[in-house]
Amino acid sequence: MACEIGGEGHPREIKLRGHRKRIVVKAYLSKTIPWPVTACHTRSVSESYEFRAPLWLYPGESAWHFITLPVDIADEIREESAGFRRGFGSVKVAADIAGHQWQTSIFPDTGSGSYLLPVKRAVRAAARIAAGDDVDVRLVVITT
Repeated sequence: MACEIGGEGHPREIKLRGHRKRIVVKAYLSKTIPWPVTACHTRSVSESYEFRAPLWLYPGESAWHFITLPVDIADEIREESAGFRRGFGSVKVAADIAGHQWQTSIFPDTGSGSYLLPVKRAVRAAARIAAGDDVDVRLVVITT
């Protein structure tokens, strides 16, 4: 559905220390994530972050899988989310891996100085990824 105010809009790509960073419009997202996010009078401007990082398995019985965000992107998200972080310093995000989107939270990791993105089993199976694979990720910070 196109918005009457603001129109479709096209993100502007810029380079950021080897990672692509796109200025996009952030939607007030429901469980279904509208990709690409489009401009509308009910939405505010934010950034999406794109990067490539390895998927890893947390050691232990839980079988949690994570992706560690690059530190430079984590620093920007930390600044952007200063006013609306949740419990344990987590930040709500919309994530996309290989066209599979979901909403989750990223969690601060004191060991790396970054954030950890949990990747649930359904996404890993649909994207056909496993621990040790390098994964292309797109994140949008949700401020609502």
